[in-house]
Amino acid sequence: MTPFPETAWDVRPLTAQVQPEAARAYRAQMVAAGHAPRSATPQARRVAGVAGLGMVGLCAIVTLFFGFSALVTFLLDELAAAGWNLLVTLGVGAVTVVLIARLARRDEDDHWLRLARFAQVNGFGYVPAAPPPVGGALVAFARTGELTDLVWIPSARAHIANYSFRDGDFSDGIERTFGYVALELRIARAHALLRSRRSPLNNDRVPLPGRWQRVERRFTEEFSLHVPAGVRTSATPGEHLDPGFLTALATELTMSGLPVELVEVQGRWLLIGVREPMSTLEPARWLHLQQLLGRISHADAHLRPHTHRELA
Repeated sequence: MTPFPETAWDVRPLTAQVQPEAARAYRAQMVAAGHAPRSATPQARRVAGVAGLGMVGLCAIVTLFFGFSALVTFLLDELAAAGWNLLVTLGVGAVTVVLIARLARRDEDDHWLRLARFAQVNGFGYVPAAPPPVGGALVAFARTGELTDLVWIPSARAHIANYSFRDGDFSDGIERTFGYVALELRIARAHALLRSRRSPLNNDRVPLPGRWQRVERRFTEEFSLHVPAGVRTSATPGEHLDPGFLTALATELTMSGLPVELVEVQGRWLLIGVREPMSTLEPARWLHLQQLLGRISHADAHLRPHTHRELA
C-alpha cells in the first residue's frame, strides 16, 4: 500500500467556476447510470417538485391574504395592525421568492461536478452515491441509510463520503448526516470501537448494535472503549486489543478538532464516523483530512503489535 503523498492535494476544482450546462449534463449522466442518491431519482424529484409547488402556492395565498389585510387596515387607519400585516406579507413573500428560486435552480446544483473534477485532477475516483465500501457500526442502517459523495483514493485505499440515515429509535424522524472515512491499515488489528464521551445530545449519537460491550476501565478523556460481545471486559487491554495503536489513534483524532463520534478498527480497516459531512466543497477540510490520514498511516506503520501479522 502506497503511503500518503507529501504533496498537498489540488483543491482548486472545488471552487473553480462551473458552467451550468456542464453541471446539468453531468447530473443527467449520473442519474442515467444509476449512481445518483435516492433524492435525485426522477420519481423523487417529481414528488419534491409537486411538494415545492404546493408550498409556493400556499405561501402565495398567505402573502395575498395578509397583503390585502394590510391594505384594508391601513385604509381604516388601524396603523398598528397594518404594520403587523405588512411584516407578515414581506416575510412570507421573501420565503416564496426563495422557494421559487430553488425550484428554478434545482437542476443547476454543481457540487457533483466539482467533486468529480477534484477527484479526477488528483487521480481519485468519485461517485454521487454508492454502497458503503467498508461496513461497520456507522453504516448499520440498511433500510434508511445512504452513502453519498464517495471519493476514493486508490493509492492509499482511503474512502471519504457522507452517510445519512434515519434512526427508528428516535421519534423525531430527522435524517442525520455523518462524515464517513475508511482507511486501509497495513496491520490486521483486533476488532474494537472507540466512542466519543462528549457527544452533545443523545439524538446526535450513532446507536451501537447489541453485539458491542463497553470496557469498564476509563480509556481516555475523549473516548470510551468497546469490544465485541464475548470478549472479557475485565481483561487487561493488551490481552485482546491493540492498546498502543488505539491510544495513538485517539490522540490524533482528539488533536484534529473534528467532532468524531466513533472509530471502529476491524482487521485491516479503520472506519471513522464524524458528526458532520466530510465530503464537501471546502478546500481546507480536504487538506486537513489529508494531514490527519497521513498521521494515522504513520502510526499504523510504526506501531506493530507482535500478535498481529503485517498484510502484504
